[in-house]
Amino acid sequence: MTAGASAQLSNVTFLHNSPDPSLSTIDLYVTQAGNTVKFEDIEFQAANNLDGIAIFDDLEVTFAIALGNSSDASNPVATYNLLPTQEKAYMAIFRGVRETTGFVANPDGQNITLNLQIFEVARQISDPVKAGLYFVHGATDLEIGDLYVRGRAQAAMTSLKYGMNSTQPLLLDRERITLDYTKAGDKTRVTGSFEVDLGTLAGQVIVLTLSGFKTPEDNHNSMDTLSLLAVLENGSVVKCPILAGSQTARVQFVHNAPDPAVGVVDIWINTVKNTSMDNFAYRKATGFANLAAGQPLVIGFAPATATSYRDTIKTVTLPALRAGRSYTIVLQGLVDTTKFPVNPDSRDLNLTALIVDNALETSNEDGRTVLRIVDNSPNAPEMDIITRADTNLFSGARYGDFMAAYKGMEPRVDTLWVRDANNKILRGWVADLRGTNRATLALASGMFDLTSAAPSATFKIILVDPNGTVNASLLEVAPPDTSTSVAEEGMVPASAWTVSPVPASGDVTLSVAASLVGPARFDVYDAAGMFVGSWIAAGADAASAVIPGSTLATGTYLVRATMPDGRTIGTTRFVISR
Repeated sequence: MTAGASAQLSNVTFLHNSPDPSLSTIDLYVTQAGNTVKFEDIEFQAANNLDGIAIFDDLEVTFAIALGNSSDASNPVATYNLLPTQEKAYMAIFRGVRETTGFVANPDGQNITLNLQIFEVARQISDPVKAGLYFVHGATDLEIGDLYVRGRAQAAMTSLKYGMNSTQPLLLDRERITLDYTKAGDKTRVTGSFEVDLGTLAGQVIVLTLSGFKTPEDNHNSMDTLSLLAVLENGSVVKCPILAGSQTARVQFVHNAPDPAVGVVDIWINTVKNTSMDNFAYRKATGFANLAAGQPLVIGFAPATATSYRDTIKTVTLPALRAGRSYTIVLQGLVDTTKFPVNPDSRDLNLTALIVDNALETSNEDGRTVLRIVDNSPNAPEMDIITRADTNLFSGARYGDFMAAYKGMEPRVDTLWVRDANNKILRGWVADLRGTNRATLALASGMFDLTSAAPSATFKIILVDPNGTVNASLLEVAPPDTSTSVAEEGMVPASAWTVSPVPASGDVTLSVAASLVGPARFDVYDAAGMFVGSWIAAGADAASAVIPGSTLATGTYLVRATMPDGRTIGTTRFVISR
């Protein structure tokens, strides 16, 4: 990148940016026209402008990279060729890893094996009082993103993937700048920020390269955190560490602690009141938002009337979240455990915050809903959660447990049944799991034994969506008797139903003999279990409704009748035939 090079010569600046620990120090052999020059002991994140060799234009150059302390170029770990053109300047960046085992795969599917990335850079720029910046993505585990100079509306570079570089210099005044690397297409989602003092960097052309790892601990327990390298024309490198607090995680908070003493609280994080959790009520949630990663989190529980951090009644210290990850943090437990029954498994019931990692904001299975179950019920027995079709979603759940991964399901209305260790169905809740690529949580909430708990803390299943919507009013259904399957639970026998005509080609009249206080509801599902619609069924001693069969396709349909208090009366079927 040197501006004053001789005619008919090309310039190459070499940067060692391979984070592979086995290549912490390398030797570089440069050969042209039978002449070989060795550049010894180039350390990781160091550069060399190769001014010890004249690189002639239009003659192929071979770069052989060997382990440090090599005696010659006979055993290189990698070899690359370049045909330089007349009086050009090049940047050559050695990147990638020898073996991918133990390293995180690139999230965009980019190849992270060893490579020498060579691209042309300007010898000089049009405005000598400015700095000309090139940008390079050289962090193997960092996803595609945009680069912004803070304070500018337009991105310096968009959709930057590992192995990519800009092709034209960005001209900037020589001043201190902050560069934000953000989620592609979303300037508000900052992955990391770096401060670069252009006023102190020598030379006109500067190559800024992302280096290290986004999650070092996942890459052979590396110590090389994400950083930005400023490579200068003279071959020197200025390392710009990531700014403290600039790396973030995506976090959703859910209040699922049933103790009335914390029914409504203010939540403070690292002594600062979190405005999204001001008057944070039981069975409420926030949407996902960015939260600082890489530092411990001190969660403070304070009364809703609190005016300062000193008002907190309990603090919990959580380990540092990892940058770029997504979490659900569930507030659970009790302030004074002596006022409540003990946990049947002797688990600690003190007020705390449960970290549920690898959270999803949308389904990772196209066209399907994904569901994850978390057990926050302090005194519930060991239980399984199963569906209407008897699919076991979560076996042996105990307080504080959560599913390791989301479960893909058809987007439909289903029943989530709680079954004890003796395979006895205890209770069920009708859950609407429809939605486009929906990810949702089902939380076991409240107390099996309401001793000293508020009536609102009775046990139930609640649904929590990524935007913070909580459905704590799922219809509770009675357990099926031994003569019916989970798919046909109910309170009345099949003989209590009247269906006419059988089969039907048009309207179907349904009636079930049951004493009601108020109208019942008939929910209709097709043979695939997809929800079709609901009809109000009126009557004192029998609930009746007419289903417009002319609007339905040929087939068999399931009807579930629900009482005004949410209990299931029973189920039946009707047939449409034409």
